[in-house]
Amino acid sequence: MHKHFIITSPGRTASFWLANALDLHPDIKCSHGALNIPATEIYLNGSFGHKAMGDFWKDLKISKTLSHTLDMIYGNLIYEANNLPKNRRSLLEYFVFQEAMGKAKYYGNVHCFTFEGLLKLNNTNNGIPFACANMQRHPVTLIESGQARVDHTDTQRLLMIYHNQLSPYIEKFRIYETPSNITFLYNTVCRLLYYLLPLRNPVLLHIPMEKITQDKEYFYNIVKYLCPNLEITEEYLNKVFGIGRINLHGNIKNDPFTIFKKWPQWKQKVFQTVLRDIDDIIPKAKQIEYDLEPFLYF
Repeated sequence: MHKHFIITSPGRTASFWLANALDLHPDIKCSHGALNIPATEIYLNGSFGHKAMGDFWKDLKISKTLSHTLDMIYGNLIYEANNLPKNRRSLLEYFVFQEAMGKAKYYGNVHCFTFEGLLKLNNTNNGIPFACANMQRHPVTLIESGQARVDHTDTQRLLMIYHNQLSPYIEKFRIYETPSNITFLYNTVCRLLYYLLPLRNPVLLHIPMEKITQDKEYFYNIVKYLCPNLEITEEYLNKVFGIGRINLHGNIKNDPFTIFKKWPQWKQKVFQTVLRDIDDIIPKAKQIEYDLEPFLYF
């Protein structure tokens, strides 16, 4: 029976909330991102958003822009596996890294790895079993949420790296190369390709963000999948769903079709074109209850 789990995710998929929710259980140690620290120790007793990540980095007196090494930070707090060469790091080594968080029945992480990043790891783990799942989010709200990062995005660098992918859309739809427009294009054209990669895996469990943040029974079933022998009490579930802020994801203002209809026509057409260009994204998304066909024919 396994005692480790890894939940891969792109950004903007409630990964902070999920790591914190899992770590609230007394028998789980769950970290978020590359930090080797239980999530609730960052978010101060489960109060989501009470302490900003920027403040946490400041407290550690280290830069938010980190070189990719395990040796730079006190006590090896950082594990930058996504950026290390293949075979440099292994799952076994990462599991040892997880267990340094303290004593627990189960050890987990959310968002240290994207799915493609996890595939880069040397999977020689001496037969140690682990549970794996992948967070997902409706493509429209994922794209829209990514727009909030426009002030922190080097759009010129995106244009240089993803020129071959973005330039056909820029030319076809005569898009002005503003930071906001380039960020939208990148989130729509490039991120949807990364979004699709784990959906093409036939055995990976996919967790829709909207469902796990709203449905207590579904959350219970996911925790049972990750930690089969764990005792899950009603008190724990009430504590998780009492966190509050993140549970606004069910609000009508976040309805994907409502958001889509407010987009200017060129954004709608780019999104529809991408849906047509990536021929299997509609059926794959439908497997996790995201119906994209209405967007295609709006």
